[in-house]
Amino acid sequence: MKKIIIAASIFLASLSTALASSDTTVLNIMKEFNIPGLSYAVVKNGKVVQKGYYGKANVELNVPLTEQNVFPIFSTTKAITGIAAMKLIEEGKLKLDDKIGKYLEGLPAQWENITVYQLLTLTSGLPDVVVEQKPGYTMAWVTENEQDLIKSLSALPMQFVPGESWHYNQTSLSLLGLIIRKVTGNEYSNYVQNAVLNPLNMKSARFGDVWKVVDNRVTNYGIKKNGELMTWNTYHYPDFALPNAGLNLGLEDMVKFCNGITSNKILKEENQRKVYTVAKLNNNKDNLLGEGVGFGMGWMVMDMNGVKAYGMSGGAATGFLIFPEQKLSVILLTNASGIDVEGLIMRIASPHLIVK
Repeated sequence: MKKIIIAASIFLASLSTALASSDTTVLNIMKEFNIPGLSYAVVKNGKVVQKGYYGKANVELNVPLTEQNVFPIFSTTKAITGIAAMKLIEEGKLKLDDKIGKYLEGLPAQWENITVYQLLTLTSGLPDVVVEQKPGYTMAWVTENEQDLIKSLSALPMQFVPGESWHYNQTSLSLLGLIIRKVTGNEYSNYVQNAVLNPLNMKSARFGDVWKVVDNRVTNYGIKKNGELMTWNTYHYPDFALPNAGLNLGLEDMVKFCNGITSNKILKEENQRKVYTVAKLNNNKDNLLGEGVGFGMGWMVMDMNGVKAYGMSGGAATGFLIFPEQKLSVILLTNASGIDVEGLIMRIASPHLIVK
């Protein structure tokens, strides 16, 4: 009994140190990168062991950040799209090896045999629908009219033979959104609401870019090279592009999503695992983006010095990582575009990680 009490005391002391370290790390990160507002959570075994809301939701009006605020999560949306698409596959309404020509009309010949899998893994080779993104300026699109989407993109060259390589773009999941509508009879946003957000009770989650008024949404800023802030309301998305980056939500709902993943509330474990398994290219090699980093179906997959993690980030401002072997999830939401999200999450997670 005495040994158990001593062991418990040691555990509580180490946990207290870890919690204090995470909080201190977050405050140091904010100061180091001049981040106006930040919320974060550390979740262990499904329980929040540390969270915080710091700084400003709006700098100009001196509005403090609170738990009521929602953040645009940008391309972190892709992870939710991956889960939503896999739900249709689990239900037998869609197949990974389906050719997109089965669902979409008016495709050029070289697009016909692109698969749903290649859309999800960004290995389709399709030209990017985003023409240009200059810092501080609104994204420029090939077209913002869905009726002209396929025709406009058809005039552009393929980036590579489908399945031969990987390229980060906004076209693949835009077409996937159209397929989801074709299969379900619902707009992408409505389908995701019913298939993922509602079952996880994610009440703050709502779709809308910077052109839409979203209650309690933080003001987003960019960080210049000299560290100064600039307004950064550049992320405008046509409705067809919402599967890439259109979701806003608060910290509590991001916790619900991570817990929904780790407890398999949306998908069976074997199907969910496919989403964050590194994609295979035509040569059967893993789609690795760098040492220890790969890409699955809308998810980044990492194995850094024996520490395995999967998750996603967006806008160089928000993201999450799940460390399955550690039963740990770490979420970081900020209103500052221009930070190394995964790197900062690793710093926050570090006190809680056991490295083999």
